[in-house]
Amino acid sequence: MINWLEIAASVLGGCCLGVFYFGGLWWTIGRTQSAGHPVMFYLASLLVRSFVVLVSLFLILQTGVIAMLAAMVAMIGVRIVLVRRVGLADHVNAGPILKSRTG
Repeated sequence: MINWLEIAASVLGGCCLGVFYFGGLWWTIGRTQSAGHPVMFYLASLLVRSFVVLVSLFLILQTGVIAMLAAMVAMIGVRIVLVRRVGLADHVNAGPILKSRTG
């Protein structure tokens, strides 16, 4: 039987993981240019974000496969929302920069 409280907690956890992972990716990309060693900075960020998400999904998996799938779907949903919010804002702000580089 499906425990809806566990599913709701998994969705909330997946949303938090999505904000952590994809928000951390956005933060990393924004700071890569000013880093002393950009490749190492990006790699360290990738490893930390991936480790936290994988361990968290493993812990969620202990409650059941459906809970983990709900968390993963929530993560993808957060990604879609962040891409629409942040992506559109960056695209609008980068418009003059892109035009000056191309023309």
